[in-house]
Amino acid sequence: AYFPELRKALMAAWPATHARGWTDRRRAARIRLVIDAEGLLRDFEILDTSGDPVVDHEVEQAIHLTTQLPCPPSRVLHGKVELVTEWKMTVHPGLAPKLGTPVLGPLAVGIAFDVVTLFDPRIDLTPLERNVTLSSYWAR
Repeated sequence: AYFPELRKALMAAWPATHARGWTDRRRAARIRLVIDAEGLLRDFEILDTSGDPVVDHEVEQAIHLTTQLPCPPSRVLHGKVELVTEWKMTVHPGLAPKLGTPVLGPLAVGIAFDVVTLFDPRIDLTPLERNVTLSSYWAR
């Protein structure tokens, strides 16, 4: 149950808000995190960039803001002092048009919207798929 908790913490730290209006295709960055027995992030490295400076910057900012992570259990550390994990962070803009995109249709010419945005315009319903997946881990 530890790695799903760790994934959840990384997903919460990485909202990909700037990528929402910028990314035009699937982008993925691969990162390495070094976590100590208390859950403190000791080091991180971007192993493979996404090729998009906005996405890479957001990934780096998310990691900088995530200094405290769930503590690795002893069964994961196997008597070692640090856990090294590698993750793939992927963002994809989705298939539907972005909010605010002019819509040309047989009945309407206007701005795309959803009933929810009529009640709360702060809700961004832009389709954006993002995912964080564990690639590998080891204790040292």
